Amino acid sequence: MRAMMMLAALLLGGPATAQPIDRATQMRIDRILKSTPLIDGHNDLPEQLRENYGLRVDRLASGTAAWQPTGLMTDMARLRAGRVGAQFWSVYIDAAVHGDEAIRQTIEQIDIVDRLIAAYPRDLERAYTADDIVRIHK
Repeated sequence: MRAMMMLAALLLGGPATAQPIDRATQMRIDRILKSTPLIDGHNDLPEQLRENYGLRVDRLASGTAAWQPTGLMTDMARLRAGRVGAQFWSVYIDAAVHGDEAIRQTIEQIDIVDRLIAAYPRDLERAYTADDIVRIHK
C-alpha cells in the first residue's frame, strides 16, 4: 500500500509537460479549434485578482510593465496559445463568508470580469448564449 501511495504521489505530484506533437496531428488540432471553440468551464482568475492583486486587471497581456502579476495560471497570451474559444469566469466565495461580505466579494469579482472584458476587447467579449459564443469565435 505504501509503495502504491508513493507511486501515486510521484505520478500526480510532478508538473504536466507538453509532449511533442507530429505535424499531421497539429494540423488536425488547428483545423478543429479553428471551427470549434474550446470552452474552459472554470477559471478562478477573478478570485485570484481580488485576493492577491488588489483587483487589478492590467498587465495580463504580454509585454513589459512596472507591475506584472506572478503566479497566475491565466493571461491573454496563454489563453490565445491554448486556443481557448470561450471561458467561464468563476466567481468563487469561500463558504465561511456570509452576509454583506459575501455580497461584496461577489460584486467585486463580477466587476473584475467586466473590467477584464473592457481592458482586453481584442481578446474578450461577453457571451450570453451559445449562439454568442459561436458568433464571437468566428
